[in-house]
Amino acid sequence: MAGSGKVRQRRRRPSGRTIGLAGVAVAMIAAGAVAAWFALGGCGGDSGPPAAAIVDQLSLTFPNAKFAEETTGRLEQAGYTVDYYAGEEVTVELYRQLPYLDYDLIIFRSHADRLQATAVDGEEVDEVVLFTSEAYSRERYTKDQAKNN
Repeated sequence: MAGSGKVRQRRRRPSGRTIGLAGVAVAMIAAGAVAAWFALGGCGGDSGPPAAAIVDQLSLTFPNAKFAEETTGRLEQAGYTVDYYAGEEVTVELYRQLPYLDYDLIIFRSHADRLQATAVDGEEVDEVVLFTSEAYSRERYTKDQAKNN
């Protein structure tokens, strides 16, 4: 599914394979996805077992199969179904879709940074930005870039 631009719907376990660097990680939009997740009251449906996601953007540059396998195993022992998103799947579109995928728990293993901005009223606002594995392009996500999303 890497490169398809669509978010995978089926659940799978991490393969444990080492993945080579497929692209340059760039900070894009995670704050909006996380804010939407909270605005929706968290996620999680009333039917079926609880669901968890492991978003492992670092698997491209700092692979850690043991982390992925052990974390998945512990979550499954606790009764969760687990989706694992390897580095090449960690895209802007994935971050946009996360709030709508009914996860009860999301574990991010990702590069992140703190973005300080000055709001209209002069107050400093801190935002957390997460990195994707998409190569940076001035031509993609132009509206988001113009709004600094």
